[in-house]
Amino acid sequence: MTTWSAGALATFWAAILASIIGVGSITATALSGSSSRKSIDRLATREQTWTRWSWTIEKALSENAAEREMGLAMMDALVDMPWLSDDDRRIALAIANAVIARNEHEGEVDE
Repeated sequence: MTTWSAGALATFWAAILASIIGVGSITATALSGSSSRKSIDRLATREQTWTRWSWTIEKALSENAAEREMGLAMMDALVDMPWLSDDDRRIALAIANAVIARNEHEGEVDE
């Protein structure tokens, strides 16, 4: 490097610096993309979970006894899913208690 001119040496160091900045930018972009992908996956899972719960609640509260049974069976299956949060499980318990109370109340009215 001692035989290089000042301009060549400055160009060399500018290229090294640009390369380092480029690698840093690529790394930051990859990390950001990975984080975004994980976030989108979590949101999609939450949306899918809500869709399943909505269907389950609708069935569990149906006027049709067979649909109620199907909804309660689905609720039982959903509670065991590994992706559910503790909040989801608490909501499921509250819904199950409400459905049971409703069914018991209707049983008293029918008798």
